[in-house]
Amino acid sequence: MKKRKDRRVTIVVHTDGDLASRQYRVPLWAFEAGKWGALAVGLLVVLFFAFAGPIGRAAAASPGWNARWRGSRRRTAACSSSPRR
Repeated sequence: MKKRKDRRVTIVVHTDGDLASRQYRVPLWAFEAGKWGALAVGLLVVLFFAFAGPIGRAAAASPGWNARWRGSRRRTAACSSSPRR
């Protein structure tokens, strides 16, 4: 059997205005895991914002929430318009 060669990915970072560049060698399995992990996190963020808006609007539109919010506004307006001693 042949020994399998250790495969790696080289990431080269070159900063503008700098003559030197930095190289990072990462094992292929770590690169693949990072790629799929970043994809999963990105998908979770997109799904969160896709579903959080409609759920929040539905919760805010419930009758109990609106009545409590309006009552709180009335009490705040009454307190702010009362004369100070």
